[in-house]
Amino acid sequence: MSVSGPSSAVTGVIDYVVTISGQGASPSGSVTISDGTKMSSGALNTCTIALNAEGIGACALQEGTGTYQVTAKYTGDYNYGAASTTTTEVVNETTTSLDVSTSTLVYGLEQSATFSVTVYPPVGDDTAPSGTTVHLMAGKQKLCVTSPLVLTIVTVINPVSGLPVQITEATAACHLAPAAIAAGKYSVTADFPGEAGSFVGSTSPPAPLTVISAPTSTTLSVSNSTTTYGRESSEALTTRVKGPAGPSYVTGSVTVKTASKTLCTTTLKEGTGTCKLTRFQLSVGRYSLVADYRGTKSLVSSSSKPLTLSVVGALTSTALSLSRTTVAFRTEQSERFTAQVAVPAGMAYASGAVAVTRGSRKLCTITLTRGKGTCSLTATELPVGSYQISARYEGSNELKASTSPGKKLVVTKAS
Repeated sequence: MSVSGPSSAVTGVIDYVVTISGQGASPSGSVTISDGTKMSSGALNTCTIALNAEGIGACALQEGTGTYQVTAKYTGDYNYGAASTTTTEVVNETTTSLDVSTSTLVYGLEQSATFSVTVYPPVGDDTAPSGTTVHLMAGKQKLCVTSPLVLTIVTVINPVSGLPVQITEATAACHLAPAAIAAGKYSVTADFPGEAGSFVGSTSPPAPLTVISAPTSTTLSVSNSTTTYGRESSEALTTRVKGPAGPSYVTGSVTVKTASKTLCTTTLKEGTGTCKLTRFQLSVGRYSLVADYRGTKSLVSSSSKPLTLSVVGALTSTALSLSRTTVAFRTEQSERFTAQVAVPAGMAYASGAVAVTRGSRKLCTITLTRGKGTCSLTATELPVGSYQISARYEGSNELKASTSPGKKLVVTKAS
């Protein structure tokens, strides 16, 4: 045995339906419905149902606003004994309906949808709530608040009589803010809070709403397109990610890569993030950098266009010292040239070769050890005269070449 009333009843005549089934023939007889209240006469507010051949029947009670424990009592028949059942019925003074202009939105473009709300007073009531706002809810999350309800009178055609009938209602609408709700599927309801002393609140049936993840675009910029080996930490890699609602609503992280190597990762704030390389992270050469935005639940991942970064050799300085500034002809081998190549702080010693020259003529070659080395002339290497001697460091993969200031060497006549 079951009894049920409407799922969204309003003040007035409420219809209750009773269904009784048995193991054999359909039960017959009558059922009495009571909501537990008393009428002005003092008698219980009841109605009686005569069951049809399927064991189903309906009757109506006049009810005001409130919550009722409705009891259905079956008197029984030749085949079945008496039985009873109870249900709870909530009667409001209003009903609320919700109309959404679209059931699918793109994250960040939620403001493109219109949520229209209508609040109806009880049948026969020529007033309606106005000036009150309605909350749009997705579960416990408040999506937006409508403008104040506006009282309107709508003329409709009675389907039975064919005559025009005026209906009083209150309408309002609201729009979501950009990025107001994460991507996902939701059931949205309009909650009318009611008006004290006039109308009891009501909630609309749920309306489905799907928010899909939004596409993004990612750009990468560098503070300088060329950096020096050993000074990569001064290079700032800036990433900007935009969604349909602009960068302000973009969160997540971005990884900057070259080929398959990750260089640095940044966390976005309002769609922008900056990270830096570490010293000596990249060898001398040209690199194609790409920023990969990982995306979120509501934002689709995206990658920037490749950007070229060149790493050039670090600057060096070469110093030359002479063991003597004057040497006699035929004893030039006593002259020792010492070269030292300085590199930026934090780098290893320079390696490679240093050529000691007189103009374009190479006099001897120094192989550096821990950035330093020596070489000597051969006898009769230089005729009698005065010479400007220089040391030129040839450079390496990570270090630029450099030349020392000239040093004066005088070769005198042999004694």
